[in-house]
Amino acid sequence: SAPEKMGRAMLLPGFEHVEECLAADRGRPVPESLVFANRDLNVEQQSSVINIIRGTCRPLPSIVWGPPGTGKSTTIVEAV
Repeated sequence: SAPEKMGRAMLLPGFEHVEECLAADRGRPVPESLVFANRDLNVEQQSSVINIIRGTCRPLPSIVWGPPGTGKSTTIVEAV
């Protein structure tokens, strides 16, 4: 099955692993060529887009979550 082939840690990483990946990526400069098409993104949305583009914690997928109306779709569209 897929979980056996990929390994449980890859499919269900511990929170510590995610925090470790994010901490390692903090401080990396944002490419100067990066220009947001939507200038209304807030800081959290911009950070999410940057992490998606960088592939932070790859090969794990990027997950954008939050309550309704918080800009998840807008963030994903910007990343694409």
